[in-house]
Amino acid sequence: MREIRMHCPRGHKEMAVKRTEKNVLFRGVRLSIPVEQFVCPECGVEAGTVEQTAAIQKSITNAYRKSVGVLTGKEIF
Repeated sequence: MREIRMHCPRGHKEMAVKRTEKNVLFRGVRLSIPVEQFVCPECGVEAGTVEQTAAIQKSITNAYRKSVGVLTGKEIF
């Protein structure tokens, strides 16, 4: 896997990958999901790669499915 580097779009330093929990509202349901994205150490702006964004979307849908009693993607297969 190639190493990806990202610089702050506001012209600050190189951004670092951070893993955190985010609270999101999806279809009227408040969810807490794990998030991995780039964060600027100077201004705190957050950005992600296509792969990181896809993982976040998958986490949101699986958390939502679990909260409303529907099978998650892993449980279907």
